[in-house]
Amino acid sequence: MNHNTSLSSLIKVNDECERIVIGSLLSVPNAIMNLCDGFKAEYFYNTFYSDVFRSVAELDAENRKIDVLTVSDSLKKHGVDFEISDLMSLTETYSFNIEPHSLMVKEKAIERGVVSLVQETTLKMQENADIGDVLFGIGEKTSELQESLVGADQSKHISIAVTESVEELNKRIEAHEKGLMQGIPTGLVDVNRHTCGWQKQDLIILAARPGMGKTSLALLFAKSAAKSGFPVALFSLEMGRRQLTDKMIIGESGIKSDAYKAGIIQPEQVAILDASTSLISSLPIYIDDKPGVSISYVRSRCRLLHKQKKCEMVIIDYLQLMSGQREQGGNREQEISSISRGCKAIAKELDVPVIILSQLNRKCEDRADKRPMLQDLRESGAIEQDADIVCFIHRPEEYKLPCKDRNGNEIANGIELIFAKFRNGSTGVLYAQHNDSLTQFYDINTGQYKEANFTAPRPYHEPEKQDDLPF
Repeated sequence: MNHNTSLSSLIKVNDECERIVIGSLLSVPNAIMNLCDGFKAEYFYNTFYSDVFRSVAELDAENRKIDVLTVSDSLKKHGVDFEISDLMSLTETYSFNIEPHSLMVKEKAIERGVVSLVQETTLKMQENADIGDVLFGIGEKTSELQESLVGADQSKHISIAVTESVEELNKRIEAHEKGLMQGIPTGLVDVNRHTCGWQKQDLIILAARPGMGKTSLALLFAKSAAKSGFPVALFSLEMGRRQLTDKMIIGESGIKSDAYKAGIIQPEQVAILDASTSLISSLPIYIDDKPGVSISYVRSRCRLLHKQKKCEMVIIDYLQLMSGQREQGGNREQEISSISRGCKAIAKELDVPVIILSQLNRKCEDRADKRPMLQDLRESGAIEQDADIVCFIHRPEEYKLPCKDRNGNEIANGIELIFAKFRNGSTGVLYAQHNDSLTQFYDINTGQYKEANFTAPRPYHEPEKQDDLPF
């Protein structure tokens, strides 16, 4: 038997997937953002596809438009021999979901690498090469193939992590000495003190029953971050961008929502309204209000915005309206699990905090105090596991119950922010106040929730340094 012939027959190529990947890169805007991790030009079996991919990657790195004409110019510049019709024909085959096709191309390339390794080893053994050298070569090549499959540099010695931790600690010490916020400001002093601001790579779940103010609080987080110079990517699956903008303008201007919606603006409010709209329009907040989006769509948009330096925090409103991967015969809980894992992956990949709003089931309303617990999260298992922080919004007054602080004092318009899980901190309850007519949250004891105090837009101020946690 001819071993070379039999081994060659094992070489696998998926030309259709290779063609789809190249066609998508030429036809679908920003398709390159959705390739599988670590994709390389060398993964293509077809050398022309490899040349096209290199040109596409070069254009992307230069933030230039990618289409048949620009890629054609790039190929000519690099001396590639081709016909323009070759490129045009590739655009006839494409997919808006390029990742699984690119993964198939990558896997086939690794399979060919294994076959090639076997062939090389067989030839060396036939040539009576030194067995030690042969084994050493096999080990090196195998490691390269494993890195291609799972990614290089995934496992680091702990000393590297220690160095990184100390560097971050020194930055925090320096920031504390200067009275600066460690993370991204939340807009509420007590929450800032307890969390040190939203931290990179954290997945934060903000959950409540309907009507408790999840969106209003999320908008406060978005405005606070944006006012401090952190661009925010806001995905609103329930409300349109104009509705969200109206809520932000109402809260910033202090004009009652009913009057704003009815167009009843007093003469003395015009200047305040103008200043508020000017401020809101200047904030680096990027709203995507496409309904029913998938986790892969959100990841793609976040990658693109992050590349454009428009995403240092992500807010998704809300989790149960998203779609995820569901295995054949799988249930909704498995789908929610894929969404939760995907959101945590976005936080780690882009090094940003991700805040997801989530609905609670009705179980909490069966309790005497109506206070939510972790098991009240809809399809809760994966959400609770993946989250770094789980915070519930509880408004006792909605159930005709008084809201009392930890000293037993009743809080008018009181809100409980229940930190039911905090991976890097302590759990407990913080308190704030809410103004229904302005759909706004405020720090407790500031008096800001009283409508008479809204006379001008309120700029963000860094909270004073305090040593004690609020609980």
